[in-house]
Amino acid sequence: MRKSHKVLLEYVLALALIYSLSITAISQSQTTNADLVLLNGTVYTVNKMVDWDKQPQQAIAIAGKNIIYVGNNSGAQGFIDPKTRIVDLEGKMVLPGFIEAHFHPSGAALMLSGVSLFKATTRDGYLKLVKDYSLSNPNATIIRGFGWNYPAFGPKGPTKELLDSVVPDKPVILFALDGHSAWVNSKALEKANVTNKTPDPAGGVIERGSNGNPSGTLRELSAEFLVISKLPSWTKEELMQGMMRLLDASKGFGITTAHDSGVFNENVMEAYSYLDKEGKLDVRIRGEQVLDPNLGVKQIPALVEERDNYSSGLVQMKTAKLFIDGVVEGHTALLLEPYIDKPGFKSAPIWKPEAFNDTIVALDKAGFQIEVHAIGDGAVRMALDAYQRAQEMNGKRDSRHKIAHVVLVSAQDMPRFKSLGVIPVPSPNWFYYEATFEKNNLAYLGPERAEHMMPMKSFIDNGVMVAIGTDFPACGDYPTMNPLDEIKTGMTRLPLPPDSNITKVYWPEEMVDLKTMIECATINGAYAGFMENETGSLEVGKLANLIVLNKDLFKMPPEEINKAEVLTTILEGREVFGAFKDNMTMSLDADELTALSKLYDDLFKDAAPEDVEQADGLLAVLDGGGSIYKNNTLKLLS
Repeated sequence: MRKSHKVLLEYVLALALIYSLSITAISQSQTTNADLVLLNGTVYTVNKMVDWDKQPQQAIAIAGKNIIYVGNNSGAQGFIDPKTRIVDLEGKMVLPGFIEAHFHPSGAALMLSGVSLFKATTRDGYLKLVKDYSLSNPNATIIRGFGWNYPAFGPKGPTKELLDSVVPDKPVILFALDGHSAWVNSKALEKANVTNKTPDPAGGVIERGSNGNPSGTLRELSAEFLVISKLPSWTKEELMQGMMRLLDASKGFGITTAHDSGVFNENVMEAYSYLDKEGKLDVRIRGEQVLDPNLGVKQIPALVEERDNYSSGLVQMKTAKLFIDGVVEGHTALLLEPYIDKPGFKSAPIWKPEAFNDTIVALDKAGFQIEVHAIGDGAVRMALDAYQRAQEMNGKRDSRHKIAHVVLVSAQDMPRFKSLGVIPVPSPNWFYYEATFEKNNLAYLGPERAEHMMPMKSFIDNGVMVAIGTDFPACGDYPTMNPLDEIKTGMTRLPLPPDSNITKVYWPEEMVDLKTMIECATINGAYAGFMENETGSLEVGKLANLIVLNKDLFKMPPEEINKAEVLTTILEGREVFGAFKDNMTMSLDADELTALSKLYDDLFKDAAPEDVEQADGLLAVLDGGGSIYKNNTLKLLS
């Protein structure tokens, strides 16, 4: 049979299936009709009550914001009426929308404004990018940037003199790729009045030269803020535009919920709320308020008020965030044992221990969920100790407190996560040997600790609920906000950069299977946000937050999983990304059906008899009532 004949037959087959379902549906007494029905899919529900990975469903029906049916094609019949939009997925994979449990969309919106340094890896490369940006933006009163990496410089970081050589006349502040260090020029230090008499702020470090003068590198937020607070601030317009760009990219990766794990001021939540009211917010936001170590418990009443202001809808903020340490690369991660390149030095916590413990207890008593940034094993223990103290003083409740990153964890502390009900939130997109491994982690920690960072399977084996997040824009060799990258590296623990020549698996004993990684990116993320009854799996009554992928992840080699693409993202019943193709829509009345039948007769006159008989029967089904099929549409994904 010629190709044109085959295409038409497939077309008629598809129409027959869908319109016959419509006819059957109308004859039933159905009280709930679907706005959208997806048929012929490979629907992985992530429903923990069933073997969802082994028994995918075919169809899903949506009415308004909610899922009203999940099952086989025939069971979807009763939810279809003449106004129902029907999509033939042709076997494509359906998953719950991804939940980014640790992400910085508002921080990224600010840090990514200005010059991007990701295209360079060397000192001279960074300087050229800054110089070119300065020449291209002569009216800029300040130059900001993001993305320099630590190995391009020595342990004390880059110097102000380097930046002065390319931009001597205006302030420059450039954030490292993890945001935990800033590189500034002399003009920026001058504007902020940071001198050799300025003491290191609590939890921060001002790197200095031999004469005690600031050298140009500031470690951690408290030190960075010395300069940030004295320079022109980002405008609300810059914040809004940056956030919209990032959230737009997020939904393209299938993210339907994002935990903004670093809300530093009220402008951020106001911006989210504005976007929501304007109908421009296509990703559900769970904000986390960052606490100031200098204010301790004094700031909790203001936090309660802010929580009450954002307690419902797409924008909510019910979590308090505390930074207890920094990063290994800056020697600011809090360790149980000293850095090997700095004998006797374990770093110091950003918070004074007494103030930290008192604030954790007070936040817990006020009903907050709490997340603590902890990279080093000393910081992880400090967070667990504080959570345990809060339980002992306030009583145990369903608090779901979290510890983000958990890069180094003592074997003694691993079982405490389950006993305390604490949720670790690692970033699996870091789970591999980076090009900087030897210069940073190995040189600072020694082989025993450097080769056993970022556990994952150990948590799972201990029965711990694990959620995951990319921590974007903080990154290593490969900046990403794509959950499929996390799923790949969680399974393979191999590098993400496509040009990497590293083939050695990092800590292979910690590799996790695909089913578990998907759960960590969906239902576990929902649990971490107290949303498991609303989203995270595809079940009747839950919100219709789901994605369609072009490939079935369970049929792909693990190392290629991040090559799959999200075709469509649906948030609460709305197609917010991709959408089903309008040019594949069909709506036929009786005259058009007769014309199609005549066309079919002409085209199939030399076709095989069995094909003609099959198509005849299907067209007869289509012509069964006159108006039933008139308002139905068929939309196919490419």
